[in-house]
Amino acid sequence: MKRDPRLIGLSHQHHHALVLARHVRVALGDPEALQAVRAELLDRHEEWLEPHFVLEEELLLPALAEAGHGDLADTIRAQHRELRRLFTTVPGGSEAELSTFAYALHDHVRFEERTLFPICEEVLPSTLLDELARRTEASPAGEGEPA
Repeated sequence: MKRDPRLIGLSHQHHHALVLARHVRVALGDPEALQAVRAELLDRHEEWLEPHFVLEEELLLPALAEAGHGDLADTIRAQHRELRRLFTTVPGGSEAELSTFAYALHDHVRFEERTLFPICEEVLPSTLLDELARRTEASPAGEGEPA
């Protein structure tokens, strides 16, 4: 599916989130690998995952609600709350908790790519998409590999 170029930065961040989720799933059953993936999750969360949520919540979701899609905006906010709650288990949580976080992150990204973004492309004003692109490009993992 062809994505509006102004959403590509967020899509790149989504790709990185999917990679993180896969790293967790691959590390399950290997205590040493799990320690490494915990550190990776903690770094990436602070570096760009949380800022990604904040950008969506501050810019994208209010505009979506204003365009008549408040239920969808509420769903994304609820998913963000749940991901933040699940993230609190990353530092010392069990394998099951890490797995739950990884699958929730994967499902959230897929939902945004398949449901949220097509609606955003359809209903959001061009000026908002321009601002979203500008702010995404200025953030880590907006365009290339995260540091």
